[in-house]
Amino acid sequence: MEEGGGAGHEARRCVLSKDRFPETTGGDKTTILFDLENQPGALVKVLSLFSSRGLNATMLQSRPSRLDPGAGLWEYTFIAEYLGHIRDQGLAEAYAEVEAGLGTLCKRIRLLGSYPRSSMGEND
Repeated sequence: MEEGGGAGHEARRCVLSKDRFPETTGGDKTTILFDLENQPGALVKVLSLFSSRGLNATMLQSRPSRLDPGAGLWEYTFIAEYLGHIRDQGLAEAYAEVEAGLGTLCKRIRLLGSYPRSSMGEND
């Protein structure tokens, strides 16, 4: 996509809607935000709940969220994007399992929404 920045630059757009879960198109993405409990392997455990169901992550980002004064370490918020719609069985099951693990795996999990993915490429 060439737009303003020249070749190799992409522009991402956000569509706001009161309906976080529009109808599935068969070519969707779902974005999930979560904060992990501070324990070894927590990120691997959460991600494996999705990968064990054959779900493909197209993006994983981390952002510092707050400083834990007791440990003197930063805590991180993770943002994951998966191919599929939250109404798809595998994605719904994985999300529910992570949600059920609140307090053991995650401190917080939030479904940001499901939406049609762009037509730029297979994994965009």
